[in-house]
Amino acid sequence: MNMPTIRARIGFERVVYNGDTPKYRACSYAGSSEFWEILKTYLQGRDGNLNLYLKKVNEPKPDKPEVNLQVCRNGMNFSGLFQYFQEGKPSGFACGCFYPEKEYKEKPNPFFDLKNDGLLFKFSADVYNPQNLIPTSFECVVVTGTGINQLRDMYLSVYRIGGFDEALEELPLQSIDTL
Repeated sequence: MNMPTIRARIGFERVVYNGDTPKYRACSYAGSSEFWEILKTYLQGRDGNLNLYLKKVNEPKPDKPEVNLQVCRNGMNFSGLFQYFQEGKPSGFACGCFYPEKEYKEKPNPFFDLKNDGLLFKFSADVYNPQNLIPTSFECVVVTGTGINQLRDMYLSVYRIGGFDEALEELPLQSIDTL
């Protein structure tokens, strides 16, 4: 199996949880400087942070994820989270992809050129309150390569068992304050 190239990895931490929609901000990054500029341009909120909401989908469908990450600034879907739930509970992992259309709600899609990239997510549970199912943080790994979206479930399985650990060690996260 050919392993995909890692374009970037981003660490997010929960900053707000009001019981309805948790908000996360990017706190660390490693990877492509071009991708970092795209993130800064399109995810940066009024507070200067790169923010995403973790939202349940209002009307889930069998071929669509039940949860997505939404850009706080403009409501654009950053990625749906496939396999977020297993047997009705958060699995700790998910996979997704960028919105594949050229436009999103009649505006240019900034991630259109990355439509063939895959996204792998690892979520951290609340260690102080195990009953709380809302993650305290998560990491997003952006992978690129031929057929990524067709193979994302397989790559997620590889990610779950540590198959990307060596490559991720070679790309250590840095605080975004130092970028």
